[in-house]
Amino acid sequence: MAIDTKKVEGRRELQFQSLDDVLADLDQLASGEVKTLGNWSLGQICGHLAAGMSSALDGSSFNPPFIFRLIGPFMKKKFLTGKMPTGFKIPKAAEGQFLPSNDVETEAAVGELRSAIERLKAASDADLVRHPMFGEMTKHEAEQFHLRHAEMHLSFVVPAAS
Repeated sequence: MAIDTKKVEGRRELQFQSLDDVLADLDQLASGEVKTLGNWSLGQICGHLAAGMSSALDGSSFNPPFIFRLIGPFMKKKFLTGKMPTGFKIPKAAEGQFLPSNDVETEAAVGELRSAIERLKAASDADLVRHPMFGEMTKHEAEQFHLRHAEMHLSFVVPAAS
């Protein structure tokens, strides 16, 4: 039975200032035993975050409904500066690209996320592709979006000793 992630208690409070902060948190999590409070394992979370970051450079096969593309640019600032909401269901059309498989290997997914972070860090504004919902984004905006996304997902991963 799926966990209602909107009601999960005990999540970590995270506020990443840079992609290096995500790497540091990832190093800490990957170096010990962890438990996850939501529906995904650490490997699944890392794979999902890596897919999102990679899509900023490689593009996405997902094309959201017109209404989301219409209002997306007006909602962009909220997603770049505020806490990302939990409990969002990935649309069917985007599952192939962004929904992690159940059998993902944690070490490989952590490596994918590290690689995606390094690619995004090395990118320029010109390297970015149009976001399917928010439209054109600068590198700074893309980084802010992915920092908020990582804060939300990684908040569900806590050291096992906690």
